[in-house]
Amino acid sequence: MGLGAVLEPAASARGDGYIITSRLAEFLRSAAGLLAPSGGSGLYPPMEAGMLLRNPDLAAVLRDISRSGISGFYRGEIAAAIVAAIGGGTAS
Repeated sequence: MGLGAVLEPAASARGDGYIITSRLAEFLRSAAGLLAPSGGSGLYPPMEAGMLLRNPDLAAVLRDISRSGISGFYRGEIAAAIVAAIGGGTAS
């Protein structure tokens, strides 16, 4: 099975979205304190059960990895975007 075949279901779920279950909503509430110090809590608005959760940016990243392979993640546009987001130098 190729990387594209493995990643496509996850990319589709992130792009099309999925309904948040009550269990997931509770987990996200309980984990909010873990995300806050790193700024991760700002990635998503508060989520309640029944809401549609979409992340087209993550879907695009997963699809890029499926096309360019893992080296694209570590050395390609994704790596450069991560480095820029954290204020580092250039990705090598």
